[in-house]
Amino acid sequence: MASSALRRKTKWGGSTCMDKPTEIVPADCEHGVTAVASAAVPSTTVQVPPPPSTVKRANAFHRLIASTQRFRFFRNAATLTIGTAAAQGFSILAAPVLTRVCPALAIGQFALFTSFMSIAAVGVSLKYELGIVSAPSTSDAAHLTYASVILSIPVSIVCGIALYGAIHYSWFGFEGLPTYSAFLMSAVLFLIGIFAALRYWAIRNERFGFISRTIVGQHAARAFAQVCFGILFSGAGGLMTGELLGRAVGVSPLFRDVWPSVRKLSSDTSIRDFLHILKEYRKFVVYSLPSTFIDTVVANLPIPIIIKLYGLEDGAYFALVQKVLAVPLGLVSASVADTFHSSFARCARESPAQMRSLFKRTGFWLVAIGLVPSIVLIFFGRSIISVIFGSHWVVAGTLAALSTPWFLSQFVVSPLSRLVFVLHGQELKLIYDVVILTAMVVVTALAMWRHFTLFETVWAFSLSNAIGYAIYYLVLMRIVSKGTSLRDVRF
Repeated sequence: MASSALRRKTKWGGSTCMDKPTEIVPADCEHGVTAVASAAVPSTTVQVPPPPSTVKRANAFHRLIASTQRFRFFRNAATLTIGTAAAQGFSILAAPVLTRVCPALAIGQFALFTSFMSIAAVGVSLKYELGIVSAPSTSDAAHLTYASVILSIPVSIVCGIALYGAIHYSWFGFEGLPTYSAFLMSAVLFLIGIFAALRYWAIRNERFGFISRTIVGQHAARAFAQVCFGILFSGAGGLMTGELLGRAVGVSPLFRDVWPSVRKLSSDTSIRDFLHILKEYRKFVVYSLPSTFIDTVVANLPIPIIIKLYGLEDGAYFALVQKVLAVPLGLVSASVADTFHSSFARCARESPAQMRSLFKRTGFWLVAIGLVPSIVLIFFGRSIISVIFGSHWVVAGTLAALSTPWFLSQFVVSPLSRLVFVLHGQELKLIYDVVILTAMVVVTALAMWRHFTLFETVWAFSLSNAIGYAIYYLVLMRIVSKGTSLRDVRF
């Protein structure tokens, strides 16, 4: 009777399993009971595994995609690196001319100017530009780009006022700068803010060739202007004016080619929408801004400290070291960082399991690239500097050899640190930056207390920073490992 009752309830009216459609498989057909979708007997779905040939083709396809992504990464990195190397070549070619036409005093003053510029440039857009590449939508990225450009106006003015105060009240040796440098500083920082925001927009769209050409034009114009003004005026004012003109040339193609699309996407956005975007990405202000600011202070504070302790001439020696060593390595590192940032963000969105491999592979190649010139500078730095820049700059060669561990570790770790903006590990980076800044202050106090020589102070700076970057690398590995295991990473 139970069987006949089930037969009366069946949807298709049949009394056997063969009377119903084949997509529902009866569990007890052999007992003559018809299973129905709405019956109490649960149905089961049998999934047939794909044939081995299909699995092999799928694996081969995934391997092909992975190798294509790796090739695209190295191609983009090579594009930016070659362009950056060519751009920096103009600065390197101009340096021997500047050391012969400008006195060490003027180069020391310009070193003070660039130190303040590097530190202030960190916050000119409050670090909102760092969210452009990994923003989840094009509209968010456009709004962040537009907001970064607008924010650079008041921030650059405030920084110019701060420099004027440092000159007037003799802070950190900045009394050695002329008063008009504060006005030049505001203009330079505004151009830096525009350049950074529009460059990140171009990075998001993977226009690496365009970025490379822009960097080459900027450095060529800056080197030419500094040489011309240096010969005409033989002072720091000419070098500062050349810096301003070079930045303007670099911004021009970005503003002409990139800005219209950003403005079009943001034209219908209200102030309330912009405030919502700024609030949504406030983590960059809360964590990335102070973290990057401290990191930049650590990198640029030695020049004001050396000038304060030993004078403008010794500061000029160390400034030359940064120009011929830190700046080229830093620019090549920045090119790799841009490519790594873009590739890591895409990898985090599409294949998180590959993030650790990309991190290790990029670090390995950075070590391989930076190791050879580092060894050359350690053993032949004095001779190279003396021949290229003149015998009276031989002290800079010794400083370059002592600073090599610092700059090599910075060259390797700085590009990899971009991953914190993708995986939102800014809290750990901020803690690290506070620790390394404390170490810098301790080294400075020790140098003053023990009356270190110039060489001893530079070596202490180099060693403490190299150890700090090694620790930071381990912190980054921890962030990658943690981010790989999470599924709710926010992009």
